[in-house]
Amino acid sequence: MSILDLYGSDASEPGRVRVQLAILTLSHGDLEELRKLVAHAKRDYRDVLYWTELAQGVRDPIGDRFFEATLVPALTPARLALLKETVPEVTRVAVFWTRGYPPHRAQLVALEAKAQELHLTLRPITVTRAVDLGSAFVTMRREQGDSLIILTSMMLQFHLRKLADGALRSQVPAISELPEFPRVRGLMSYGPSVAAMRRRADASAEDLVRRLEHEEPMDVAAGRPLEPELVINLGTARALGITVPPSVLRRAAEVIQ
Repeated sequence: MSILDLYGSDASEPGRVRVQLAILTLSHGDLEELRKLVAHAKRDYRDVLYWTELAQGVRDPIGDRFFEATLVPALTPARLALLKETVPEVTRVAVFWTRGYPPHRAQLVALEAKAQELHLTLRPITVTRAVDLGSAFVTMRREQGDSLIILTSMMLQFHLRKLADGALRSQVPAISELPEFPRVRGLMSYGPSVAAMRRRADASAEDLVRRLEHEEPMDVAAGRPLEPELVINLGTARALGITVPPSVLRRAAEVIQ
């Protein structure tokens, strides 16, 4: 409460109760995250309210397009192969995806092709809003999913901790594109390095400006290496009873103990 009360201490900071509630909701009980959100709110409280709407599943088409440009969907089949290599006994892979998010449909097609190659069964489960997460894990367990791939969207990005906790409670290994996932107790991530994502974000911003000025749009991905990095949380692996093969560990850019 003492941290929360830092917002609203100045008469120029509006909506004290509403903003504090948004900060509390987004922090998921993490005090360090709470401090960061309070600092953000003091700079511009509207950011925190906007992030809360996104976390609740409110769509932002422009934000989604910007976010897409920082990711590398082409690596999605590689994540399935990496999950199988790490836990060879998996057979039924649940996929959390958003039906109304066009990039996810293409990724599902690529996953289906890779799943056939690896003799795996996919179980796509739609997650449209934050409130769908609990029922998504119930569906996964009912359909006997023994592992999980999380496709990336802005809404799901705001719930990585909840996704990691749900996978751990369900005792299934899970993989995401975002390196933040294993840092909040998810098993692993495989995707562009933080530096590569930052470069893509910069290029996306330039592309957006060009579009707004009616200039020729630039190719965000042109000449930019994917630089995929693997991040593994060994503490989560131990909690799941998984021994990560040395062949996988050797490829990890970061290992969290």
